Amino acid sequence: MKKLFLLLTLAMALTLCACAQAADWEFTDRDQDASYDASQATHIALSDEGITIDGAGAQAQGSVLTISAEGTYILTGELSDGRIVVSCGDAEKVQIVLSGASVHCENYAALYVEAADKVFITLAEGTENALSDGVEYALEDGDNVDAAVFSRTDITFNGSGT
Repeated sequence: MKKLFLLLTLAMALTLCACAQAADWEFTDRDQDASYDASQATHIALSDEGITIDGAGAQAQGSVLTISAEGTYILTGELSDGRIVVSCGDAEKVQIVLSGASVHCENYAALYVEAADKVFITLAEGTENALSDGVEYALEDGDNVDAAVFSRTDITFNGSGT
């Protein structure tokens, strides 16, 4: 029995070492850089009455905001039942600055990153932000997106906001 326990422990340790070597846990300087140029960014005001976009690279349909181009997007306001979708090219980087933004989606992810090279979620200094979901999810095009934040690519959270 003691030999079996030691054998299982050794096997688990080797498995964990192999997984740790396969994972890339390094953060780049860009991952840790929460700065952005607000004058060059697309400004988006979220509201249940309608989403207002000042700049390029994003469009709204009802309560769904879709970001489709590389760039920086500053979001303010609140959606009580809506979502943010990032759908860019595989080489495009997107920075979403949450600056007093709150998004709740009852049956899907509040933030869904469908495609991009990398997405940076920056919590603006001195702001409180929220991304939340419901308890049941609707399948959309056979997709099971079942979390408040769901990403199919690399995503980094940075910034000093909450």
